[in-house]
Amino acid sequence: MKKLHIYTILLSLLGFYSCEDVIDVELNQGQVQLIIDAWVNNGVKDQMIELNRSTQYFDPTESAFVSDADVYIYEYQRSGDSKIYTDTFTFIHTDSGKYIYEINDSDGVLGQVYGNYELHVIDGLDHYVGEAMCNRPVIMDSATWYYDDGTADILTPAGYYVLVYPRDPVGFHDIYRVMPFKNDTMLGTPANTVIAYDASFGFPSEYDGLQFIPPLRFSVNQTIWKKGDTARVEYESMSIGAYEFYGGVRDQQSNSQFALFAAPVSNLRTNLANKDTSGVEPLGFFNIGSYLEVVMEIGDSTKQSRDPFITGNGR
Repeated sequence: MKKLHIYTILLSLLGFYSCEDVIDVELNQGQVQLIIDAWVNNGVKDQMIELNRSTQYFDPTESAFVSDADVYIYEYQRSGDSKIYTDTFTFIHTDSGKYIYEINDSDGVLGQVYGNYELHVIDGLDHYVGEAMCNRPVIMDSATWYYDDGTADILTPAGYYVLVYPRDPVGFHDIYRVMPFKNDTMLGTPANTVIAYDASFGFPSEYDGLQFIPPLRFSVNQTIWKKGDTARVEYESMSIGAYEFYGGVRDQQSNSQFALFAAPVSNLRTNLANKDTSGVEPLGFFNIGSYLEVVMEIGDSTKQSRDPFITGNGR
């Protein structure tokens, strides 16, 4: 009798499972918006701004790139309530919505520390503008590599490791994006990009003016390094607004990991606006940062290998 009862329940569940109705829901079409990806820095290398148009949420096609816009960054100084423009940087379209400002030497670098900058994007009748300040760079005390034989810590496998000692300048709210590269390939994804707030993680921070805490320093080791690899770690300063924007991007990129508890996808706050108040507002963000990089060859005998847990010189 018990078996019959179980079979009845199973058949009932099967019946419910097989009686599914497909319901088509008509959704309002959203506005097509210009996406401005403008993250530039004062490194001695070409700078890029990327322009695309958004698509509908359920549209399987990729966003369309914009190839016929005018893109400029103006440097200016404040004089009371006025602005005095001192320099212009013109970005030229090259391919697939990518606009490049070529830098041939350090004299043409885009971005002076604490300089003020305006981004202008003219797309047809729309004129988009954003403002940003170039915040100061991180301080690098030293950078090297070391080999760990794996005997001191069972959680650390034997191998080569990059060891960096970046320092936060004195004064709160210095924010840096940390980007490690292995043989010119960036490590990690937007979902796990490392961001240092002062010398620690997140706001508020009590680690002002200090060396980055060990987890931040060690976070550049997102790969198994081999002898002969070229390791490069880039540091780029960010504004508080850029930090909040990037955090939102990172959260939405990792939404799939949380399934039922994932936050709904939404447009993020931007520092860009359409000068035509009757026009469609843009998406994206404009950040200009100070840039610092360290480059080394793993196993280079000119670099002194050292114990990562022994610090000196006031560290």
